[in-house]
Amino acid sequence: MIRAEIVVCRCGRNRAMFGIRAEEKQGNRWDVNWAFPLSENRAKAENYVATKINGSFNFTEKYPGCPHCGNTGIFKCNGCGAVTCWDCESNHVVCSGCGSTLTLSGTISELTTGGDR
Repeated sequence: MIRAEIVVCRCGRNRAMFGIRAEEKQGNRWDVNWAFPLSENRAKAENYVATKINGSFNFTEKYPGCPHCGNTGIFKCNGCGAVTCWDCESNHVVCSGCGSTLTLSGTISELTTGGDR
């Protein structure tokens, strides 16, 4: 059985919500392979903020990027925990959740998700 989880993100350009699908592979490795626009109401109805997943996250060739601006990376705010799309180039970013300016470093090892089973 395939285990897939949905991570709620926001666009770094316009703060619009979207979801990314992460599929569990062996050894706590997660393949991110899909993104889709998501409304606040649907995120709440689907309970897309229920659990946490740990491990490493690999963005596959199938991952289309943010559905609002096309950015193909994400970052997680170390303050509020919000996940925002990222252009994979800038080292200084602004969190879509709390508005903090951050200098990126390290890798993401935990994300908050809801199930997609």
